Amino acid sequence: MEKKTNVKGAHTPANMTHLMVAKLGFNLEQFDSYSNAYLATMEEFIPGPIWCMDLYCGQHVYRAIFEEFSLNIYIYYGQEKPTRLIDQGQEWVRIVHRKDRRIRQRGYVFSNRRLEPCLHWVPMEA
Repeated sequence: MEKKTNVKGAHTPANMTHLMVAKLGFNLEQFDSYSNAYLATMEEFIPGPIWCMDLYCGQHVYRAIFEEFSLNIYIYYGQEKPTRLIDQGQEWVRIVHRKDRRIRQRGYVFSNRRLEPCLHWVPMEA
C-alpha cells in the first residue's frame, strides 16, 4: 500500500496552528510565545486524538488543546502531559452531526512530506 503524503482536507500541524491561533484570538496576548500544533493523545482523560500547542508564560507552560471528537478548544494547565503521536497507522471512529444527519467518519494518521504526523477523516460506508 502506497504511503500518502499529501491529502486534501487533512489536518496538518500548519493548518491546525492557524485554526487554533484564530480561535484563541486575543487570549494569546497573555502568553509570551507559543509552539506549532502537534498531534497527541491524553488517553486517561480525553478519548481519541487531540491537537496541542504549548503556550509559554515565563517559566510556566500551558497547553491549548483542540479535541477532534468534540471540536472544543481550551487551555490546560496541569501535571499531565500529552503523548505525541507518531505515524503507526492509528485509526479512530467518530460521529459528526451535520444537517440532521449523523455521519460516521474514520480518522487515520499519516505522515506529510515534512514527516509530521497528520490526521485525515473520511466518511465510512453505512
